[in-house]
Amino acid sequence: MNELMCGDLKKIFKKIGYGGIPTWTNMGCAFFCYIDTKTCRNIKGKLHNIKMEYYEIDGCPLIRFDIVIYDDLVNPLHFDSFLNVINEDHEYILEALKKQDRIIFHWYSEDFKYRGEYECKVERRK
Repeated sequence: MNELMCGDLKKIFKKIGYGGIPTWTNMGCAFFCYIDTKTCRNIKGKLHNIKMEYYEIDGCPLIRFDIVIYDDLVNPLHFDSFLNVINEDHEYILEALKKQDRIIFHWYSEDFKYRGEYECKVERRK
């Protein structure tokens, strides 16, 4: 399944480091996540929680993804990701999100080896 992560995403992750990026796929919006190998092993099968919230910052409308993975009950893995609502490149992602009640997370370790997926129900806030 390594082919799921296109070369553009690899370039981005090599530049920014660990994180998660929402991407449009033929199955709708999915998160491609790049993280260290140990964390990839620890999160396998753990509860993922994702909340989507609308923000406007300096006149720019954004969708915030607030993502928590309960690999550790005291200190769970937590990260945010944003989509710019007026960015043409994000149009497919936003259209898919309107129809989705679940998002798939594709997990890749530091060597870009595919480590599995997790399907998560979406909670929307206004």
